[in-house]
Amino acid sequence: MRVAYAAPASCPDEQMFVARVRARTQHGRFAAPQELARTFDVSLTDSTGDAHFAGQIAFVDLNGERAQRLVSGVTCDEVTSSLALIMALAIDDRVALAEAQANPASPSTQPAAPSAPPKENAPSPASNANAAPRAPLPRHPRLRWDVGANAGLATWDAPDVSFVYGAFIELGSRQPGWSARLSAFDTRQTKSVVGGSEHFATDFVRVEGCPVALSIASQIWLTPCAAFDSGLLSASGQGDSIRSTASKKLWAAGVLVLRLGWAFKERLIVGLDAELGVPLTRYDFQFLNPTRQLPTGPALGVGAKAGVGLRFP
Repeated sequence: MRVAYAAPASCPDEQMFVARVRARTQHGRFAAPQELARTFDVSLTDSTGDAHFAGQIAFVDLNGERAQRLVSGVTCDEVTSSLALIMALAIDDRVALAEAQANPASPSTQPAAPSAPPKENAPSPASNANAAPRAPLPRHPRLRWDVGANAGLATWDAPDVSFVYGAFIELGSRQPGWSARLSAFDTRQTKSVVGGSEHFATDFVRVEGCPVALSIASQIWLTPCAAFDSGLLSASGQGDSIRSTASKKLWAAGVLVLRLGWAFKERLIVGLDAELGVPLTRYDFQFLNPTRQLPTGPALGVGAKAGVGLRFP
């Protein structure tokens, strides 16, 4: 036999579930990875209402039909124990049926012992529960998509602290784990000078990879990421402040991100980002009246963003 197990990070893992099954039955043997075996599909999810967790187990019953059991409870631990008991009972029923088929009673002894019917005719809890048709077990997606927007402050993409806003799309594992994000950002800054003003703008895209996610609590996780920014940096002057060099240049930066994420009802997501950025291209813009050179930003900067989005499916 084999277990296909899926549960939130706050629940007991697959090894703990298997240990609870073994504690409740001495029958059955768990198969090797490449060995054909009877499979029990076990899944646990966060729920709503009074019961905070829901679990389900699906397997092939004694009649050769797909059976499903549903369990709910306040804690994931008690739901896991209930599913382990159901699996152990199903294993024992299958072993009892195999023993009865291997040692059938002779026809002459069946009428003489009406008070002890053959074992295969004795109804079992599993067969009684299967009298009503069961709905097929829904398959939980292993991947998810997040779409949203974020905004914040940064210090490495303009001469001074700038306001940054943008949108993102992210692909990752359903349970806290790896993820990849693509973002588009825009930042604007205006500086007042004698006789006019100077305007800076940076439009860029960010490619971001996050190899792991550390679960802190139920639906709360911490994710370290590495990102690459690339875009167009522009500067212009108005009034008596006149530019004397080209106003647009290619711009790139490397960024480290530490994200604190939270999912509400597995649909609404909220994120807080702390960032450390290193510009890979830096320029000095020449302004006249007054005459001065202005660098685009420091060699190392920090930033912070807050974001909100929706998770699919």
